Amino acid sequence: MNSEERVKSRIAGRKMAKDLLEFLNESQLTDQHYMAGLIQEIARSSGMLLEAKREPSKQSGDSLSFEQLRTMEIPFGQYHGQTLDEVPLNYLDWLCQEQEQFLSFLHPYLKHPVLKDHCRDYDRNKA
Repeated sequence: MNSEERVKSRIAGRKMAKDLLEFLNESQLTDQHYMAGLIQEIARSSGMLLEAKREPSKQSGDSLSFEQLRTMEIPFGQYHGQTLDEVPLNYLDWLCQEQEQFLSFLHPYLKHPVLKDHCRDYDRNKA
């Protein structure tokens, strides 16, 4: 697919997303957990999870055995240095939910045009 086709496809996808969002009520639209679940399920159902599009790396879960995964260490927080097997599953579940919530909170900030202008100004002043 060439770049023009990709752009047209992306525009069509955005239009469809707007059409689908019209079916949601205000409380659903403002519920971050609802929206995160909706987006995740659409991605999962279509086989287009973002993780699936990344190039596999040595640390990719797909290329590691369960034995390797379970001995990976948590690099931060309350369980820093402990292996995944040593960490309570409810903590890992909580951590995933918190990460989703934080990313939902952070994404609009990172995509805001004012921040992009600020970064350009910062890069110019730094040079």
